[in-house]
Amino acid sequence: MGESKERIVAEMGKPSEHGAWGLVAGFGYHTSNCMNEFVYRDPFLLPDGYLVLFDQSDHVIGKSTYSSA
Repeated sequence: MGESKERIVAEMGKPSEHGAWGLVAGFGYHTSNCMNEFVYRDPFLLPDGYLVLFDQSDHVIGKSTYSSA
């Protein structure tokens, strides 16, 4: 929590998908100040992965597991 987007990419690599809140993972993961989200998918975990939520200053405000199933 609180880490920058740059730090997340440095630690976890490029996300599988990214975009404005709700465009990638849908509206079930909303927090009031979420602006962007990264989805990290692992071919061994499909359809599951990890979701990282960012605020308007590009700092982490939430994380969750993600399932596209």
